[in-house]
Amino acid sequence: MAGRIARSAAAFALCVLLAGGVARAGPAEVKSPLEATRTGATITVALLRALDDATVEAYVLQTLMGGIETIGGTQTCVAADNSVSHRPSALANPPFSEESIQQREHLIRTLGVYGFVEALVSRGASRSELAVALANFQRAAFTLHAFANVHTSGDLFVDERAATLLALAKALRSAKNQATFKRVIAKGSPTIAKLITILRTDVSRRRREALSAASLEVALWRAYGTESARGAVQRPGLPLCNGPVATNPDPHDQVPAVPIANMPEAIRTGLKRATGRATALQAVNLDAFFTALLALNAAASAGPPAIEVALQRLDASLVKPERAARPLFNGSTQ
Repeated sequence: MAGRIARSAAAFALCVLLAGGVARAGPAEVKSPLEATRTGATITVALLRALDDATVEAYVLQTLMGGIETIGGTQTCVAADNSVSHRPSALANPPFSEESIQQREHLIRTLGVYGFVEALVSRGASRSELAVALANFQRAAFTLHAFANVHTSGDLFVDERAATLLALAKALRSAKNQATFKRVIAKGSPTIAKLITILRTDVSRRRREALSAASLEVALWRAYGTESARGAVQRPGLPLCNGPVATNPDPHDQVPAVPIANMPEAIRTGLKRATGRATALQAVNLDAFFTALLALNAAASAGPPAIEVALQRLDASLVKPERAARPLFNGSTQ
């Protein structure tokens, strides 16, 4: 009975350790990167949803200002020959599909699980300690591979590298000793570094696009609110079919903005939401997070001290971005 209790306690402790909830005492202490990458993935998803939401809001506002009654799957536009035509609306075809958003979320989470495996291998963890982490990595890589093979709007195009991660997970689970583990880790390091670099470049670009879309939304709300408060809404021309979903109001056509307090309540609410979104996007920056992930990958072969420094750096890189991104979570900017 005592032996069974001891084994149960050890198994429970291992599960807690691998979940990142409690760190072991002593020189073999491993801080888990799982929580940091969960946070990084959540912020990334919030950025992409903010881009989609701001783009759709701009489309709706342009429709209102254009006096167009239908808001739906198509948008009226002007073709190259100046004829009136139609194209898919931002509502039906936002910049980023749900599948492409989940590509990025699962990739970041998978990198977190892999980072934990790297840390355990570097510390010379026992086979039993590695078992759950390796199984979770293979599971995460399988899910990522499935999403990476769905090519829709905003696709990240990492299907081949996702297949490499899946093969890497299989090779790690088949490894028989620490030396083999380390060889496989070293072989996989360039692929991991490339994926992190792809993410860093992509997320930085999408943040700029989201900020641009949110700024446009703010400008449209202000223009619409000003015109509504004055009792007349100007009707801008239709957008070009090969142009952006919405364009900034022509400043030469605008009368001085009225105070926000004088705008109708529904418009004040929309403007407040758009302004909050733009402010949050301006403050969020994940470059340090992805740089810290690169450092963790590079530290895998350097031993426990380098791993510990890299993990602390990873945690520190998310303190400001998480605080700045809170207004974007759950689509709320109130």
